[in-house]
Amino acid sequence: MKIKTKIYAFILFLILCESFYFMRDINIFEVWWGMPYILSIIFLLGIILWNLIDTISYND
Repeated sequence: MKIKTKIYAFILFLILCESFYFMRDINIFEVWWGMPYILSIIFLLGIILWNLIDTISYND
């Protein structure tokens, strides 16, 4: 695994932990920061897809 991939995986892990911590106490869709939460998930999914494409093209 490349170093870049490890860094992204670590950041993703931290944000997921923080997200689950908030979801335990608060319904995220009823508060004003629910939308940035959703946007951050979409952004992270984009990073994961970009990493997969980068890894596949790197192996070719």
